Amino acid sequence: MKGYLQLDFFILGKEWTLRVLSEKYFRKKNGGAAAAVTKVHKRRIELRPKFLDRETIVHELVHAYLYELCLHSTNDMSLADLEEIFAELMAKRGKELLDKADWVENEIASALQSPR
Repeated sequence: MKGYLQLDFFILGKEWTLRVLSEKYFRKKNGGAAAAVTKVHKRRIELRPKFLDRETIVHELVHAYLYELCLHSTNDMSLADLEEIFAELMAKRGKELLDKADWVENEIASALQSPR
């Protein structure tokens, strides 16, 4: 593949793409500070190869779910509103989100073990 591994999946009925980029390609596109980047307007998650852990995957999936719930900006929300939104997300979509994270982890592990 051209510098990345790609997985396609759906979040709340919308197609998303997750890419595991080579370290060099990730730095070129996103700089070196982040472990991963969620580009919500492109519905794409980009991961660095040394950050393929569950915490990073779940973190980026939360960004995607919040975007699909139409929470593009939380700048004007109170802490209480943010807390309520996150509680609702976890209550209504938490299992789905964690199952998706399991699937992503398994797919990445399988792809990295497969001969190319």
